[in-house]
Amino acid sequence: MQEKNTYEIKFSGIVQGVGFRPFVYNLARRLNLTGYVSNGLEGVRIVFAAQADLANRFFDELVQEAPKKAQISEKSIQQIDTQFFDKFEIRESETSGESKLILTPDYAICQDCIAELNDPANRRFGYPFITCTNCGPRYSIIQDLPYDRANTTMAGFEMCEECRKEYHNPTDRRFYSQTNSCQKCGIKITIYDIRQKVISNNQSEVINLIINALNNGSILAVKGIGGYLLICDATHQATVEELRTRKHRPNKPFAVMFSSIAEIAENVEFSEIEKVALESDIAPIVLLQQKTDSVVCQAVNPKLDKLGVMLPSSPLLWLICRGFGKPIVATSGNISGNPIIYENQKAIQDFSLIADLIVTNNRDIVIPQDDSVIQFTKKYKQKIIIRRSRGFALALPQSQKTESGSLALGASLKSTFALKTQNQLYVSQYLGDLESYETQQNFEKILDYYLSIFRCSESLKKIYVDAHQGYFSTELGVQLAEKLKLPIYKIQHHQAHFAAVLADNEVEIDGTLGIIWDGTGYGTDGNIWGGEFFYKQNQETKRIHFQYFDAILSDKMPKEPRISALSLAANIDGKEEILREKFSDNEWTLFQKILGKNSTQTSSMGRIFDAVASMLRLIDKQTYEGEAAVYLEQLAQKYFDKNHYHLKAQYPFKFIDNQIIIKETIQEIFREIKAVGNPQLIAAKFHITLISIIDEVAQSLQLSKLAFSGGAFQNALLVDLIIHFLQPKYELYFHKNLSPNDENIAYGQINC
Repeated sequence: MQEKNTYEIKFSGIVQGVGFRPFVYNLARRLNLTGYVSNGLEGVRIVFAAQADLANRFFDELVQEAPKKAQISEKSIQQIDTQFFDKFEIRESETSGESKLILTPDYAICQDCIAELNDPANRRFGYPFITCTNCGPRYSIIQDLPYDRANTTMAGFEMCEECRKEYHNPTDRRFYSQTNSCQKCGIKITIYDIRQKVISNNQSEVINLIINALNNGSILAVKGIGGYLLICDATHQATVEELRTRKHRPNKPFAVMFSSIAEIAENVEFSEIEKVALESDIAPIVLLQQKTDSVVCQAVNPKLDKLGVMLPSSPLLWLICRGFGKPIVATSGNISGNPIIYENQKAIQDFSLIADLIVTNNRDIVIPQDDSVIQFTKKYKQKIIIRRSRGFALALPQSQKTESGSLALGASLKSTFALKTQNQLYVSQYLGDLESYETQQNFEKILDYYLSIFRCSESLKKIYVDAHQGYFSTELGVQLAEKLKLPIYKIQHHQAHFAAVLADNEVEIDGTLGIIWDGTGYGTDGNIWGGEFFYKQNQETKRIHFQYFDAILSDKMPKEPRISALSLAANIDGKEEILREKFSDNEWTLFQKILGKNSTQTSSMGRIFDAVASMLRLIDKQTYEGEAAVYLEQLAQKYFDKNHYHLKAQYPFKFIDNQIIIKETIQEIFREIKAVGNPQLIAAKFHITLISIIDEVAQSLQLSKLAFSGGAFQNALLVDLIIHFLQPKYELYFHKNLSPNDENIAYGQINC
């Protein structure tokens, strides 16, 4: 008979907050093992006594049968000095050692909890904060590691006797559930009016008041998992228009929350892969084709035929949706341009000008997050992340050259930061545009949180920033580098995009053409880049770009597509017939003079999309970023919906001396507009022309791998066309774990 030895098993990754310790405990008991399991900064540690064969079997079963939400990044088993145990138990967490943990994201309410929430016989019937080991907040409530109740904002809620029994019962779904609570011992909900007066803190009464208010056309601010949402009746035009007025958001679409997949199916079209995404633990907003007979009013998504759709992520939102029985607008609770509000007192104060009622609870949020947004392309169902936030994994793949102690501070719009600890590379959730003071404060707060929770404030070795001097994130990086006496590396914006898509797909730069198209990025020659191709030759990164045109009027140009049209058409005869009506007499005279004297130029694909949208009379002044490009994509999509992908026609262009010259493209677009051509066909031909440009550049360089990054590749039609026309000839790489927009800049910087 084999002798019993003592073994130590270690797992790191997402192994806390996912029911891993209860899983280990129950398997050990089933195998009649003695020892213990505990959480620690490194992850989960198991020490036990067993014969060698059984020890290996235990290890294998732990790996193969790990909880569904667990992600094991490192695992090991080794024999250690002999210890003696009389049982197997879960021990107190260990707080020493080096952090190897991956922060566990927040999970949407699971089906088991929904069933209990809806069961009058269950003691948690109607409890707005029901959770278990399979669902509920994690990342948003963690104050420190390891993940134990004492280190979360649940610490102040002492479990009642019934909850405590569940917590210690190995056969219960809430065995060692750190968020466990019920009506007796749990979180309390309160509803306020705009005068900051408490209307009620009775649970069932508050829910009824919310539903009655929605029926009466009111706008409410409701605290969700990652922050406050503004909600109202999505079927009532006047109410949604009032929300737009109060929020100063004239056209940007709102997301809509439905109570069930069946209700979603009545209003939008979706495929099986989109259904899976809607019902996933992330519970993201998914952009879907709206049906013509949808009950959602036009004010929700003006001029658009896509609707952002989601299911409730929390039990409170589920109760509201079920009780109301109609679609609900659910948009981030913030003041325009500022981050999502997540603190109760600030919500009570700031929402008094937007909401009619404010619904709070007394469980604090540590880290605020917006809802995540994704879409799938129409034809090939390629996933595109628009906003990576609540529910998404925070640790991402890393290249071998990424050094621990590295910090990258990203760009200015759609900001994120990246931090390489000893074992993981973290990219923060979307943190907003760093143009407002409050967003800047929030960025710094969450950065400090990461540095603190991973104990790396004193172990930073280098800092990466965008080469653009005016960015807040760049200035912050310079200040940190000076304070900590660290080297700082300034990475060109589009080269960071290229590095990001390469790392996201774990592909090497050799033999790869990077197609990096976006709106704005400061170039090494002092101009504004945005229509770039990168490749490696003779150990150097080479660049091809769209021919420069004048970048005028600073921040006014990205906001007014008519200005991009005027600049791009500067040397084209007959432009007045299309463009003159877009400007006053004074503007026309002044802008012509500026064009003649301008020194800064741009190759921006974003501005090219803006220009074509303006030429086609779709929009002249944008109310949100990317509005013009969305309208142009939608127009072209309508052509392909009718005519499939048979279009071969394109506009002429030239590829000379590492530049893409599209003067003839613009001339021909003008000619067709003047001839009263079909706008849908013009938009479609413009998209096809872009595909031909990519193909010609790739062929000229004899490169077979194409990698795409930049905000232009949020365009689902463009991605579908790339796949349709180029996939037979090339290996295509799109972002998998990140948005193609500037959210990936920090990740690219740290992987350069």
